[in-house]
Amino acid sequence: MTKELITIPQDLKGVAYDVVAMAGAWQINNKESLEQGADLLVSIYKIRKELLNKQDLLQKPHKEFIRDVNDLFKPPIIALEASEQALKGKIAFYQSQALKQANIERQAMLANIDPFDQSEKTMTALAETEADKLNGVSLRNQKVMVVTDESLIPDDYWVLDEVKLRKDLLAGVKVPGAEIQIKKITVMK
Repeated sequence: MTKELITIPQDLKGVAYDVVAMAGAWQINNKESLEQGADLLVSIYKIRKELLNKQDLLQKPHKEFIRDVNDLFKPPIIALEASEQALKGKIAFYQSQALKQANIERQAMLANIDPFDQSEKTMTALAETEADKLNGVSLRNQKVMVVTDESLIPDDYWVLDEVKLRKDLLAGVKVPGAEIQIKKITVMK
């Protein structure tokens, strides 16, 4: 579907913008203007709902198509991602073990070398060993946060669980620093 074929009916579009302009300029200063404002709010709700329904009618076939395409490709993609992660773990483990072994061998070699020997053979042998690159795969260091003792972490780093707090307060639990307040909001019937 091209952009030119997707249009909002002009009468609905015009009414929508007229209502938006009216709502922006609306003043509520007595009971009559309050009632008229409530009627205008109902009109806004109905027009918005009609626009959303028309939008959904145009989008629904495309949403279904996208869902079907995603469902088609999802299983092999998930399997490939899992295999990739597993193989990366195996490669990283092997390379880290090889690096540890190379460092052990290097330390043993250092114990038997004259510290004043500057020959090329000795210098090459003492060079740091790096993990070999394998077809574009290599190891790199990544800084990962690990909590070693939760009791030592300062309060600034703990996140407030507002859902649990609200449920507890609504259940009547007294929580210092929080309370349930009643606020009036406008809702559509």
